[in-house]
Amino acid sequence: MLAVVRRYEAAGFRAWPAAAVHYDGTWVVRLTAGHPAKRLNSVNPLDPGDTHAIEERIGRAARRFDAYGRPLTFRMSPLSGQVLSTHLDKAGWNRFDESMVMRL
Repeated sequence: MLAVVRRYEAAGFRAWPAAAVHYDGTWVVRLTAGHPAKRLNSVNPLDPGDTHAIEERIGRAARRFDAYGRPLTFRMSPLSGQVLSTHLDKAGWNRFDESMVMRL
């Protein structure tokens, strides 16, 4: 199932390309200044096993988002994994809006 989700994520990234893309391990940090779309301005974890140094990586992402004048946002999918999801929940992050990927 995760391989299928990865393919859909890749297609979504190509359909909505961000102005700047940075990688922190398997986290894809997508930023587009001046555009409100959360899909274009979000951290997208792509491997549920990539759980090292979560707090430090959140800090690095926050600095990038600050530089673009955007609020730090994580786009969670099955690729994000339970460890990161639990970490964000315990840190008091709020869930809002769903991001849906649809196919024919």
